[in-house]
Amino acid sequence: MYLQHKIERGWPMSAQQERTVRAIQHMSRFVPSFDNAEFAGKPLFGAQQIPGDDVTLRAADVSFEANQYARLEVVKGSSALRAARQLVAVWQLKPDAGELSIETEHPCSMAFTAQQVEQQAIRLCHARGYPAALAKVYGL
Repeated sequence: MYLQHKIERGWPMSAQQERTVRAIQHMSRFVPSFDNAEFAGKPLFGAQQIPGDDVTLRAADVSFEANQYARLEVVKGSSALRAARQLVAVWQLKPDAGELSIETEHPCSMAFTAQQVEQQAIRLCHARGYPAALAKVYGL
């Protein structure tokens, strides 16, 4: 229930402030002047913050460790497919030619147009108090 609440409504204010204070304390060990930092801004519902001020920036990072372990950090949902493709490539998960593709495996998802997906993303941004630019598709 707690995770569902974070997905739908974001982090509770007490958790936002507590995590921020801990992060400031941690960073202050390496950058003493950071000790003056203050809580400001709304976390992206627990997601990594977008680096810099460019809200159109998409980011996904995949790092691989031993024993078939991977760590994915996805800032924008539109980057998730790129991250998944990295997993497929590195772990050689690609099926034999003629087998099912991502598209045929997920017909319900593929029934939506790009515009429908973007419009739903914009509605979610508005409902959660984020700029619509976070939901818009750029450069495709």
